Amino acid sequence: MEGFAKMLDGWDLWVIALVLLAALVAAREFGGWLNQGVMVSRDGDAEDGADRAFLTSATLGLLALLTAFTFSLPLNRYEERRQIVVEE
Repeated sequence: MEGFAKMLDGWDLWVIALVLLAALVAAREFGGWLNQGVMVSRDGDAEDGADRAFLTSATLGLLALLTAFTFSLPLNRYEERRQIVVEE
């Protein structure tokens, strides 16, 4: 892992951002291509919509959980700093 970090030290931030953007677009296109292949092989059951709704709700639930944890950590630090300033 250290070798990878050393390799990225010489890169500009915008190059890394472009590489990540290209990787995300490629992953999305690959997922769409894979989904089309799976949907063509199926008959199109009525349960397909339920499966998509379940996956969407699970993904949004995980996103909400990650967002809550992300904002709770800085909020605690902010409150501690504010309390120190008030005491000072």
